[in-house]
Amino acid sequence: SLGNEAGPGSNFPAMRKAMETIDRTRPFHYERMNSVADIDSTMYPSVDQLVSAGRKKSSKPFVMCEYAHAMGNSVGNLKEYWQAIKKYPRLIGGCIWDWVDQGLKQQLAKGKGWRWAYGGDYGDKPNDANFCINGLIIPDRTVPPKLWEVKKIYQCISFDLEKYHETGIKFKIHNEHLFTDLSEYSFNWSLSLDGKCIRQGKLPAFSLSPEKSKSVGLTFKRVKPAPGVEYWLRVSAHLKNNMPWTSKGHEAAWTQFKLPFNVSTKEQGKTVGISRVSCEQRGKSWLIKGKSFSLSLSERSGSITSLIYDGVPVIAKGTNNGPRLNVYRAPLDNDRKSGWGWELTNLGLGHRDVEDFELVWQEPGLVQVRAQIAHQDKKGRGFRHHCLYTITGDGRILLDNRIEPFKDYGDLARLGLVMRVAGRFNNLTWYGHGPHENYADRKESADVGVYKSTVAKQFVPYPRPQETGNKEGVRWAALSDASGKGLLLEAAGEPLAVSALHYTAADIAAARHPGELKARKDVTLCVDYKQGGLGNASCGPPPLEKYLVKCVPTSFSFSLRPYDVETAEASRKV
Repeated sequence: SLGNEAGPGSNFPAMRKAMETIDRTRPFHYERMNSVADIDSTMYPSVDQLVSAGRKKSSKPFVMCEYAHAMGNSVGNLKEYWQAIKKYPRLIGGCIWDWVDQGLKQQLAKGKGWRWAYGGDYGDKPNDANFCINGLIIPDRTVPPKLWEVKKIYQCISFDLEKYHETGIKFKIHNEHLFTDLSEYSFNWSLSLDGKCIRQGKLPAFSLSPEKSKSVGLTFKRVKPAPGVEYWLRVSAHLKNNMPWTSKGHEAAWTQFKLPFNVSTKEQGKTVGISRVSCEQRGKSWLIKGKSFSLSLSERSGSITSLIYDGVPVIAKGTNNGPRLNVYRAPLDNDRKSGWGWELTNLGLGHRDVEDFELVWQEPGLVQVRAQIAHQDKKGRGFRHHCLYTITGDGRILLDNRIEPFKDYGDLARLGLVMRVAGRFNNLTWYGHGPHENYADRKESADVGVYKSTVAKQFVPYPRPQETGNKEGVRWAALSDASGKGLLLEAAGEPLAVSALHYTAADIAAARHPGELKARKDVTLCVDYKQGGLGNASCGPPPLEKYLVKCVPTSFSFSLRPYDVETAEASRKV
């Protein structure tokens, strides 16, 4: 290397000439003056720019000497970079900046613990704030979710689904190693139904030379596709022997296929036979009751102000804790550099004007209430939220939402609803991508399945707090208490993005270090039609167009209903 970020000049050809008198065996690299190097390179190109470099006819290989800036909650669209690298032979890869957050363990005043310190934490001026906190791992080498994505995208074995039927599957395995035969690995497979494993086994041993591919088939007991059910095949490669860096059995590569079996749509439940539901107007609210639930819908807020299942309050105490419009997230390091504006500085769209609120339908087992709420900030910018609440006698509440912006404000951080759930419901179970935090442009490493955790564990302690805990592709999610009872959220249509934390977005945005955050007893539950991608904008391009949340009229639906873990587990065993 002739240097780093030092600009061009006649000294660089002179340096090369002098160095060649010592060693002519190694290639030369210098990103700021490719003409003097044997390798073309650039820093932080977009995927389109990388593709253009790959298409260029040149005798020189091309490398991204820095890309995928790993600052905070980041490393978005890594998949697309590597799709381009694998497609164009001229592209030879890239180097993620950086490996480890360069924070220092700073002891605080007596009784206040310690923190990962960065620029300004020692009273140092000038400083570069947290720009040294840009690694794939935390300073103490703790592994955050972004490193799992790197492992997945960098794996040297890949798989493509070729054929499928109810008694077998055929797929192609590609050995992308340069020197290792696949005889060094054993391969496992499993077939799951809505997250429940129904078939599993091992592939027969085989060999496959480096940079070669072969088709592999497996057969199993016939699967009879059920209405509305998803089938997933997972294949994984495991080391047969101990290695200097890991142990025998280590999972080195894997993939998950959604099998497109021709299944019919699950028939929606009917209100016939459901318990009766009563509806009573009390001042500015509608009180709706069923056999084991009650809820209150307020004309003042246009939302749910009280929800009780089996005598236990589900919504946290407070007048504004029911589902309401949400377009804000605690800014990522990438968000702060992306040019996104007003939605990152407006925490609340706090003014709500309920323009319409009325009972629109009632029958013995069903009640419908319509609300129309205008949310706006102090400058009059905002959205109109149309919501039709459909409540049935079994306690199910369907929210059909339509969000209309007053005008196009540019790309949004997210678009959905947020609500506050009582703190006793601190266990989280979901069917979607997991188990770790994932986003629209960083979910390749997060298989779709059923996962169990706690709300406290959803917070990832990035040295500078920022948006965290999101789960993509959520079909359903449940918050439950110690008895296993609680609230079930179900997507009605396309899967949603969901997070559950003991902090609000405003709490996280206001903190400079995780230790400054004080966990709330209640749970902030975000239900998003879509949350924006992560991108690389702290030192690189913003999220790809397909991962942006556009400021356009948007419709989505989900339901809330009682949850019982015993009943749920019993249904999964059927």
